[in-house]
Amino acid sequence: MKKFYAFAAAAVAAVSMNAQLYVCGNGTNMGWAPEAPLTVELTDGAYKFVAEGASEFKISAAMGDWDAFNGAAKTCTVAKEDMGKAIDLPDGDANITLPWSGDWNVTVAGDLSTITLTTDTPEPTGPATFYVRGAVNNWLNDGMDEAWQFKHVDGDLYEIECSLE
Repeated sequence: MKKFYAFAAAAVAAVSMNAQLYVCGNGTNMGWAPEAPLTVELTDGAYKFVAEGASEFKISAAMGDWDAFNGAAKTCTVAKEDMGKAIDLPDGDANITLPWSGDWNVTVAGDLSTITLTTDTPEPTGPATFYVRGAVNNWLNDGMDEAWQFKHVDGDLYEIECSLE
C-alpha cells in the first residue's frame, strides 16, 4: 500500500510540475508552430489566456511536432450561443473555430474537461470573409491575398474563381 501512495504522490507531483497548456492558432499572440506554442500556466485551477485577434486555435497538453501536439489535443465546436458557458472539451485534433474573429478570453478547466469563451469584440455585420487556405498557397502565411478570397454572391452563397497550374 505504501508503494501505491508513493506512486500516486509522484504522479501528482509530475502533473503539477508540468501544469501547462499549449496553444497554436491564428491570433496575433500565437502562431501555428507546435514546437514553440503559446504556453499557458495553470493558475487557481484553470488555464486562462487571451486569444488576440483570433478566429481559430488548437490546444494541447503536449508540445513538439504536430504528431505529439495533436496526440494530446482537445477540441470542441463553439457557437455564438455558447458564449460564457462551459463547453465540453473532448479529445480530438480539430481546430477550435470561434464564431468570429476577435480578442477572446479563454478559460480551460484545470482537468481540461471544459472551455469557456467570452469576448468584448462585437459580432461583425454583413457578409463574412472566407479564403482558400492550404499547401497550395502556403496557408496564407504571407498574409491574406484577395486572389484567394471568396466573393459574396447572395445570402449564404459565396464563390471563388481560380485556376491552378
